[in-house]
Amino acid sequence: MASPSQEGLTRLGRIDAGMLVIGFSAGRPHPLIVRAIKLARHREAATLAIADATLSEVARLADRKLYYSSNSPTFVRSHAALLSLVQALAYGVYALDESAYADRIKAFKLK
Repeated sequence: MASPSQEGLTRLGRIDAGMLVIGFSAGRPHPLIVRAIKLARHREAATLAIADATLSEVARLADRKLYYSSNSPTFVRSHAALLSLVQALAYGVYALDESAYADRIKAFKLK
């Protein structure tokens, strides 16, 4: 049985030009995230960074960037903003083809 990290590395090997690779960065990014963005760029895949700092290495490398604040009065040093963006992206993907994702949408609504 493969570990979660081995499965993630296997998925990185399948990156191609038709994919979108999203790198999340809260503070200093994990080296694997930086390598994934670099690999995606090398293979001409679209890249998106979601980061809490304009100086983030992940944001610097990505084609597109979304910034959130982890230190605003609203979120008080938490990652609620990041998690909200992740949830919004998931809903957006599910909305593209509601019939294909009906079970997942139902699971979200039950939580």
